[in-house]
Amino acid sequence: MRILTCPGGPVMTNTFVIADDDGVALVIDPGHDPATVDDEIRRAGWTVAAIVGTHGHFDHVCCAADAVALWHAPYYLHADTVPVATTCGQHAQWFGLRCENSPAPDKLLAHGDTLTVGQLTYAIRDVSGHCPGSIALLTPGHAFVGDVLFAGSIGRVDLPHSDGDLLMANIRDQLMVLPDDTIVYPGHGENTTIGEERRWNPFRSAWQ
Repeated sequence: MRILTCPGGPVMTNTFVIADDDGVALVIDPGHDPATVDDEIRRAGWTVAAIVGTHGHFDHVCCAADAVALWHAPYYLHADTVPVATTCGQHAQWFGLRCENSPAPDKLLAHGDTLTVGQLTYAIRDVSGHCPGSIALLTPGHAFVGDVLFAGSIGRVDLPHSDGDLLMANIRDQLMVLPDDTIVYPGHGENTTIGEERRWNPFRSAWQ
């Protein structure tokens, strides 16, 4: 597994590109200009085979239409986040920003599904709470979690349709069951590990 982290977009969202040994790649969270991300992908000699949004907030899917048009790859979302994603331009306006609505996904993902891209397989976990239909993509040693868990923090729960109790329950039941050395790739900011957040996250009492 090889991973590119490409932060950018209106609020510096992490777009991740994960490739197998043959260069077959998955793009997670198309919130950054695809042409810029594509420069990195081309330098690496990779080919994008799938695009996934971890949830429908504008900063994670605002470039989804351009990404699909550029890479001609299928676009995946959880069904519960489709209404958020396809109206994300309205959400952006609440923050004084403008963006294009996400297109409807080509395929839907649900809790318990697996997604195979090239030689790599990801387990899909529903981690809603910050946003309906938030998902984490898990592969041994790695967790791509969107805006659910951050280094020293958690996703916001003061947004429409957020649910703090549900978020904490999903962090406990879906993420804190992973080994301590699992690397956490959040939607914003630096990577962390499950062990670090289990020990030091200031919100940890709510999921213990």
